[in-house]
Amino acid sequence: MCRAIKIILNKNHRGWLYFVFIIAFLVEVLISNIQCIGAQEEDVTIEPNKKIQSIIIDMVSPTKEDKEKFAGRGEEFFKAKLAELRELGGKDYEKLIPQLVYYSVYGKELLKGRVEKPDVVEAMFAGVIIEQLKISKEQIVNAILPFLRTKDEHLRKEMYNWLGGYDYNETTRSRDYSYYQSLIQAKKDNPPQGLIQYMYWRSPQTALITLMNIYLQSEEEKEIITICKDIIEEDIKNRYYGPMEEKANISPEAISSLNELSRYKQWWIHLYVAEIIKQHPEFNNPEIIERLKQDKHPLVQKVLKEVRDK
Repeated sequence: MCRAIKIILNKNHRGWLYFVFIIAFLVEVLISNIQCIGAQEEDVTIEPNKKIQSIIIDMVSPTKEDKEKFAGRGEEFFKAKLAELRELGGKDYEKLIPQLVYYSVYGKELLKGRVEKPDVVEAMFAGVIIEQLKISKEQIVNAILPFLRTKDEHLRKEMYNWLGGYDYNETTRSRDYSYYQSLIQAKKDNPPQGLIQYMYWRSPQTALITLMNIYLQSEEEKEIITICKDIIEEDIKNRYYGPMEEKANISPEAISSLNELSRYKQWWIHLYVAEIIKQHPEFNNPEIIERLKQDKHPLVQKVLKEVRDK
C-alpha cells in the first residue's frame, strides 16, 4: 500500500485532491476487508466444563454423599451449590452462561439413569439457576455472543431461543434490538457477525433499520430505505393475513421497493433483501439475485446459498 501511495505522489499530474480521494478509497476497501474477515471467523462451539456440569447435575440429582451431608437441609445444599457456580462462573458469569446453554441442550443425556423425566428437568433448571443468581439479560447476550456462529445446530437453536425471549417486546409485539445496536456500534468496523446473522434471521426489517442507524448518515437515504421497507412489510402483512391463495400475488410496489434496495452498495441492505427472498420465496427475482451475487460479503453469500438450496 505504501509503495502505491509513493507512486501516486510521484506523478506530477496527480493533484492533492486526487491523493485524498485515493486514501479515502483505500480506507473504505480496508474497512470492507476487515468486516469480511470478521464474517469468516472460525467455528467456536461450547465445550462442556466438567466441573460446572457436574455441579448442575448434582443440584438436579444429589449424590448419596450430598444427601447424607445435607439431610433435611435441602435449601442449604442448594445455596452451597449456587455458591460454587458463582465462584466458577467468571466475570459477569461469562463462563457459566454458555454451560447453562450446553446443559439446556444436552442435559437430558447427562441425567439419564439419575432422574425419571430428564427432559422436563433439563428444560427448567437453567432458568432456575439464572433466576437465583440474578443473571441479567445483558449478561446472557454478552456471554453467548462469541458462540452464535457455532456449527452445532442444537446449541445455536437454543441460543436463538434465549435471544428471542430477550428481545421480544410484549407491549409492542415487536423486536427490540436497542441493546444489540449498542454492541454493534462499539465494533462497527468489525461487527459481531453471529449476532447480525441472528438479527436478520429473526426480524430482517428490524435488523435493517438497526444497522441503517449505525452505518448511514444521510437522512434522505434513511427515509427512502424506510419507505421501501415499510412497503415490503405491509405487502407481506396484507397477504399473509388474507386468503391463502393471495400469498403469491405480490404488489408491484413491493417488488419495486425490493429491487430498489438491491441497487444499494451496502452489504447490510443486501442482507435484508436476501433474507426477505429466503423467508418469502415469492419475492425471488433473477435480476435481484444476480445483483446480490456481486456482493461478496460472507453473510450475504450464505443466505443466497440457502435460497438456492431451498
